[in-house]
Amino acid sequence: MTEICIICSHPREAAAVAARMSDARKRHFGLYCGYEGSFAGRAAVAGIAGEGENPAYVAVRQLTQLFHPDVLFNFGIAGAVSERMHVGDIVLVRESIRCMLPAVVADNTFTDDNLVFPDDETREHILRSPSAVSDAIMLQSALCSLNSHKTPHMRQRTVCSVRIGCSPAPMEGPRMREFARKRFQVEAADMESYGFLSAAQDVNLPALCLKIISDACGSDARTEFERHARCLFSVGSECLEIVVEHNARATVC
Repeated sequence: MTEICIICSHPREAAAVAARMSDARKRHFGLYCGYEGSFAGRAAVAGIAGEGENPAYVAVRQLTQLFHPDVLFNFGIAGAVSERMHVGDIVLVRESIRCMLPAVVADNTFTDDNLVFPDDETREHILRSPSAVSDAIMLQSALCSLNSHKTPHMRQRTVCSVRIGCSPAPMEGPRMREFARKRFQVEAADMESYGFLSAAQDVNLPALCLKIISDACGSDARTEFERHARCLFSVGSECLEIVVEHNARATVC
């Protein structure tokens, strides 16, 4: 019986999880491929959903229907939006909001008028979408376990919970990130957390997003990602293993 389901957007994220599995087996399930095995002593599947809010939502709905897990995790990378976030920081998502961005942000122009949608009704619906939140007990337990069991690889890294902006495309430029920080009051950005947490709430399962910061605010996102990817996925999956192991004990500081 599968106990946990881990949703990743990128094959390299899922491969990092599989590298820490006992008896990891590559397999297809429904629309998805990924890995099955024992992760932190628990029967687990890690599915590759692809990038974006909708793929993450659909993956959760289908994989929970197939495997009936007890708990859900979303593992991957996020970009820094706040200057207090640095490459390699470990973030647990406290709250995710839909962070819709304009195609172009002009110099020093940060207003909702930049947000272009097919019609006003669609625009207002997206802007007023309720936030999706992590399970409070899981979040506190994860913060406790990561801060209490830092490995040598983690000692120089900050662990924190954040409000994250979930955008339909990568925030690659400093102006986009400044717009997101001012308009949505977020500290980091990804493309999957909102869909993942929304689906988890719909299927009534406890869920947690664990992200590792792949690029600093104002940096070239793609270059930074490629430079640090291998190390980041390794450290991130190590953190996820700690969280999963201690989640089983339901320990809250």
